[in-house]
Amino acid sequence: MSEVLLRVQELTQQFKGVLAVDHINMDLETGKIYGLIGTNGAGKSTVINMISGNLFPTEGQILYEDKPITHVPAAQRARAGIARTFQNLRLFEDQTVLDNVITASQITRTYTLFEMLTYMPRYRREEKEFAARSLQALQTMGIEQYASYQADSLAYAFQRRLEIARCLAIRPKLLLLDEPAAGMNPQESLQLVEDIRKIHQVHPEMTILLIEHDMKVVMNLCEYIYVMASGRMIAEGTPRQIYESEEVISVYLGGSAHRIGKQTAGE
Repeated sequence: MSEVLLRVQELTQQFKGVLAVDHINMDLETGKIYGLIGTNGAGKSTVINMISGNLFPTEGQILYEDKPITHVPAAQRARAGIARTFQNLRLFEDQTVLDNVITASQITRTYTLFEMLTYMPRYRREEKEFAARSLQALQTMGIEQYASYQADSLAYAFQRRLEIARCLAIRPKLLLLDEPAAGMNPQESLQLVEDIRKIHQVHPEMTILLIEHDMKVVMNLCEYIYVMASGRMIAEGTPRQIYESEEVISVYLGGSAHRIGKQTAGE
């Protein structure tokens, strides 16, 4: 049995009297791909925000590698190996594709400002490593040929890949993908599935948590799926178990198992 990399216990988030996330529990094991699905407003992105440190919970705790990180700042979590994408792209549009990734990787730097200004050996060594690591991330995402392009000149689907590459450059243990297929056409979504599979092949030790509305993406990728509705966790299980869950069908799709079958088949 794999080790639990991240454990969420009774996690709760309340905004001015509105219970956005209601005492949820999750265990994410090392090296597995998880899905977190639910209707709009179910609380999925709030959960990701709390795991990544962009938002602190009202109640509950988060354990990462058996250590509490509930109130650890986002930058510190990133340096510890928790990386995330956002629903809305957050690229440095005026930088090149490669520089975007290098900039992201520098959050793990250990050299000081003095070492940078005086061009000391540790600074030179780490910057060389960041460049090599960043190019490798671009290669994993299949966009290394655009390394010298300005980021905002890329097609939208390639910008999405670039955002994931920036996460890979910090060599995360936990990768949080918040609706990475948003705005993509069906062909681009299928390519994204292959991209994430490639990430998992290159980094089999990496745990991935994916928020996605596209059921084809979720069912084709995830080994285990959590389902939220109105801030609560209403179901969890393998894709087959979720596929057959009447509660999920009723709350999430408002239809029948046949309807899920049609969506996963691309009809």
